[in-house]
Amino acid sequence: MMKKLVLLAMVAALAVPAMASSSLVWTQVDFTELLHGAVSYDPTGGNVVVADHSFYDTVRDYDYVTLEKVGGGGDYIVGNFAMYALLKYDDPHNVLGWAVNNPDTPMAMEIRATDVSLDFNEDGVEDFAERFTLDAKGIPGINYLMATYNDIAAWGNTELAPGIWLDIALDTVPEEGLVAMSVVIDGYFNDNWDTAFPEGFDATLLPGQLGGPEPGLSPGSGIRIAPIPAPGAILLAGIGTSVVGWLRRRRAL
Repeated sequence: MMKKLVLLAMVAALAVPAMASSSLVWTQVDFTELLHGAVSYDPTGGNVVVADHSFYDTVRDYDYVTLEKVGGGGDYIVGNFAMYALLKYDDPHNVLGWAVNNPDTPMAMEIRATDVSLDFNEDGVEDFAERFTLDAKGIPGINYLMATYNDIAAWGNTELAPGIWLDIALDTVPEEGLVAMSVVIDGYFNDNWDTAFPEGFDATLLPGQLGGPEPGLSPGSGIRIAPIPAPGAILLAGIGTSVVGWLRRRRAL
């Protein structure tokens, strides 16, 4: 049985001062195995969150995540790229427990899935291998995809950044470690895909192990989060560092 848990929203993210990603402490919930999924893409910008597209039909078949925005009422998400996956996860650092216990702390987030096998004709054979990354890089004016736990606990899809929608559901039995996730992006374009698939594509995602960390290149498949200090905390941290440095200089005289 799946339990609705998270939907991420921007929530006053633009009010947080810009910080270098190196100043954040990232911790990851690992995706270890893909059980099933689907992906759809339209290079002309057309909406793929409609019937007869792999993403839409798969979400409807399994019903772990929803296609409506937060609050429901028939207000549906739209996008020209959409991916759904049911995954096994491992949380050795208790990232989810930290989020639950710090429900009002803004969190930066990134999502990755590597070594994903795509099947275009539903014959169970890999036709294409790809890696997917969802973060704020390249989005003008956006430093991070961010939310608090209280924000992500709402039912329905939430907009992480303009045109980026996410819905996640976790199992109710922690030992199983299952997570269902959908990502929909409106206005996403990929030159490599456009060349290889000029008419777009619909594909199922084949079950299999996902890629792990690659030192110096990637933290591997999973969801990474990092607490975002409040503006006041950032200021106080800076003052504290300056005072310590000044005292050390005084003692050296």
